Amino acid sequence: ATSNLPGGIHGSTAFRPEGFATEDMVLMTPIGVDYGFLEGMGIELAEGRDFSQDYPSDTSSIIINTAALRQIGWETATGKLLGTFGGPDASAIQDMNIIGVIKDYHYASLRTEIGPVALFLRTGPLPNIVVRTTGENLSSALAYVEETWQEFVPEQPLQYTFLDDNFFELFESDRRLGSLFSSFSIFAIFIAGLGLFGLGLFVTEQRTKEIGVRKAMGASVSQILVLLSRDFTRLVLISIVLAVPLAYFGMDKWMQGFAYRTNIHVTSFLLAGVLAMLIAWLTVSYQTIKAANSDPVDALHYE
Repeated sequence: ATSNLPGGIHGSTAFRPEGFATEDMVLMTPIGVDYGFLEGMGIELAEGRDFSQDYPSDTSSIIINTAALRQIGWETATGKLLGTFGGPDASAIQDMNIIGVIKDYHYASLRTEIGPVALFLRTGPLPNIVVRTTGENLSSALAYVEETWQEFVPEQPLQYTFLDDNFFELFESDRRLGSLFSSFSIFAIFIAGLGLFGLGLFVTEQRTKEIGVRKAMGASVSQILVLLSRDFTRLVLISIVLAVPLAYFGMDKWMQGFAYRTNIHVTSFLLAGVLAMLIAWLTVSYQTIKAANSDPVDALHYE
């Protein structure tokens, strides 16, 4: 059981590490948990131990993560005290013994850097129960959970979500943005293709006599194809040079919203440039090949 599920909304509480002044308190995310939370969630310990029913004093103990350890500046934390406001007097600081340190895990969106977390044991009611399954026989697992729930809490209907779905919803806006960009990209490529096709048709019509003269002088089909494609290639190269900086700064600006992100590799722009060039060549190739294979007599018989 836990007070906060990963991917949900988390607040912050001021904690005073041992040896620190009250004005130097550190903000941490407090999460109330029950026995077995770390094992159920697959969270690994970096040092110390988990909460255990063999230690009644664990009700006044606390577990922090390595981000909290770095924030405080300690090399080790097990056995030290961490104070927070609580107890009978809400204004008094209650010292809690640190029994362990867990490795950092994502409890919020990837847009947020992993911050200091403090897990404390709550033996009273907690709003969320986490059930870990293998996922191999999900329908049977859900049926068993519902049956067990009805046995203990028959007056309350079972409401459940999947943790991966909760994280998936955190990036719903990014998925919609990706779909929107994909749709506009396909539409832009289609419009650009129509423009290139029309331009290719116009150019070949304008240079029909030139093509006829060159063929009469012995030019091969490949030479004429290169001649007609040269101008289109130059235009596409200019567009790539103009688009790459804009795309880079746009991607970099968007990715700055994530605390954890990949690097922008030059291979992405190379592949995009090659693809743009191939689309341009394929679009105009029909007209240029048709013009290059035409009989020069048809182009020159009026001259």
